[in-house]
Amino acid sequence: MSSKRINNASANRRVVGGKNLRADLERRTLLSARLFADSMRSLYDDLERMTDASVGAHRALAVIASDGGLQASQLAARLGMRPPAVSQLLRLLVARGWVSRRRGAADQRIVRIYLTAAGRRVVSATSGRAVGVLYRAVRALSVDDLERLARSVPELVQRLPKSASGRPGA
Repeated sequence: MSSKRINNASANRRVVGGKNLRADLERRTLLSARLFADSMRSLYDDLERMTDASVGAHRALAVIASDGGLQASQLAARLGMRPPAVSQLLRLLVARGWVSRRRGAADQRIVRIYLTAAGRRVVSATSGRAVGVLYRAVRALSVDDLERLARSVPELVQRLPKSASGRPGA
């Protein structure tokens, strides 16, 4: 048996103040995860009610606002989405008049994405809501906390069942 397994097994049985340490840590972690999910859901719901647009649309607008002139494939990579989903999202954003697509002057095959004046107004009106709140919260964490979260959150997400969309917990 490896030393890691022995350490985990002993931690599973460790009793501190009459409580099983692992059970207490699991309970506290579940409560924290639920609190985080509920807080973000509430912020996202507020954002969606304000603009009648999905959080994904706002994430895309925020990325385009910070890096105008991206190609759809670059936007997909930045959002962690598949290209067909980004194409659908871009159709919605174009239909709303929030983004425009422009062909490159030098190479007509390249299509770049830019915010329109209406898109800039949406970003300005919603700036700091939900997506920005999480970004600022992460930036306020210590390096030690960031290292722990960067290591732990992906492990937790990997253990979640995949949804019908193929994304964990989506």
